[in-house]
Amino acid sequence: MSNMKQLSLHSITAVILLVGMMMFAGLLFFLVMYFVRPGLIEARTYPGAIAQIGVNNISGSTTQRVLTVHTPTQLLATTTCASRTISTVGGDITLSFYDGAPTLGQYNGHLQLSSTTQTYDSDQFGCGKLKVFAISTTTVTVTETQ
Repeated sequence: MSNMKQLSLHSITAVILLVGMMMFAGLLFFLVMYFVRPGLIEARTYPGAIAQIGVNNISGSTTQRVLTVHTPTQLLATTTCASRTISTVGGDITLSFYDGAPTLGQYNGHLQLSSTTQTYDSDQFGCGKLKVFAISTTTVTVTETQ
């Protein structure tokens, strides 16, 4: 009987030790990934969608408009840019970034929520005709960098 108790005690000790080592390894992995490679854990962003330190962008133009509700409006028609930063105040909008895109509407286009600022990199979104559709009364400010 004492051999069974001793074997059982050794088994329980081994399991507890193994679980503890696995938890320590998991914690160590998380800490290394968080502090050494933070991009692996944090939310992903589009390449170029955030300003990079040391990269000089020259502001080409800034346009501000109060949009008519439920009316597609063309804001820009340039063909070259580095990025476009769009800020909204008041309501949601949908966007199209190129000529020939489907007709904009409340459910058609790239959605940008109210009271947000978003940078659209030219490598991903291009620099075609920028059209916008206001779902509700909205003021839009667009800054295009070259």
